[in-house]
Amino acid sequence: MLKMDRMTSDVNRTGGPVERDVEQAITALKKGAYLLKYGRRGKPKFCPFRLANDESVLIWFSGKEEKQLKLSHVSRIVSGQRTPIFQRYPRPEKESQSFSLIYNDRSLDLICKDKDEAEVWFGGLKTLISRGHQRKWRTESRSDGIPSEANSPRTYTRRSSPLHSPFGSGDS
Repeated sequence: MLKMDRMTSDVNRTGGPVERDVEQAITALKKGAYLLKYGRRGKPKFCPFRLANDESVLIWFSGKEEKQLKLSHVSRIVSGQRTPIFQRYPRPEKESQSFSLIYNDRSLDLICKDKDEAEVWFGGLKTLISRGHQRKWRTESRSDGIPSEANSPRTYTRRSSPLHSPFGSGDS
C-alpha cells in the first residue's frame, strides 16, 4: 500500500503522466522531423519541420526557403484528410497519419511517417494551440474590451501624463 502511495505522489509531483507526455511531444517537435506536406500547387513533398525553441512558431523548409506559421494564427487542428488540398491526392491508407492546421482561410496539410509520429505531432501542436487560445482569451477578458497591446506598460506610459504617474506620487 505504501508503495502505491509513493507512486501516486511521484505522479502528482511531476505533473502527471499526461503532462510528461505533452512535454516529451514538445521536445520531439523541437527536434523536428520530415513530414509529407501537401501544397496548393504540385505534388506532395517531404519537408523538414520543427517547432521553434520559444514554442510559438512552426518552421519548415520548402526548397531552400524557410517558411513559418505562427501557432497563434492557427484557428484549429484537424485530424485526417478532410481539407480540399488533401482531396486532390487522397491517401486513405495514411488517414491516421494525417492532420491539417487551419489558419487564415488556408490549411497546412501534413502526413507523418507512422501513426506514433502523427500522435506526437498532433498532440503536441494541439496542446500548444489550445494554450495559445487560452492565453489570448485570458488577455482579452482582462482588458475590458481594450486590445491587449493598449494595456502594455509602454503604451500606458505613452498615454499617461508625466504628472499622473501610474505608480503614485513618489513622495511617500
